[in-house]
Amino acid sequence: MGSHYRINNRKGVHLAHHRHLLTSVISLTALAAQYTTVLMAQEKEKAFWTEPEVTALVDYLYEHQSEHAEGGNFKMSTFNGTAKAIAPKRLQGPQKTGKMCQTKWTSLKHIYYAIDRYCKQSGINQWHPEYGANIQEGVAAAVFDAYVQQKSNSAMHAFRNSGWIYLKRMQDILPAGGT
Repeated sequence: MGSHYRINNRKGVHLAHHRHLLTSVISLTALAAQYTTVLMAQEKEKAFWTEPEVTALVDYLYEHQSEHAEGGNFKMSTFNGTAKAIAPKRLQGPQKTGKMCQTKWTSLKHIYYAIDRYCKQSGINQWHPEYGANIQEGVAAAVFDAYVQQKSNSAMHAFRNSGWIYLKRMQDILPAGGT
């Protein structure tokens, strides 16, 4: 009976040790998960774009438009060059990166194509450099309102009666008819 007690006691010690290890592993896993959550929750500093920076971005890409591929996309090396070129214009926010420049370029293209589609609608074909779509009342207002209700055209909303200073440069940079 004594030897049997010793074996059971060893099994008990062994089981207690395994429970302790398992509890430690679970605790460490939970701690690692919490740490990962905290790291992921920390918001990366977002780019804040001033008008001089956007103008410098558009001007740089205009000067390097021969480097774009189909659809007006540029290689990351061009966006990295853009980030260096606009660095002196930074007034606030983080230093712009090539990725930030690429993201801004994508949003500018979205605006450009929304304006382009609007102007190409049957019977519209007007754009005023200062007043944009220059919507007053009546049928033009109804057409414009219906147009901007579509998610893909929502960027156009800001140009109901305001022009877009980048339109001419964007027309020069982007290939005709590309979306």
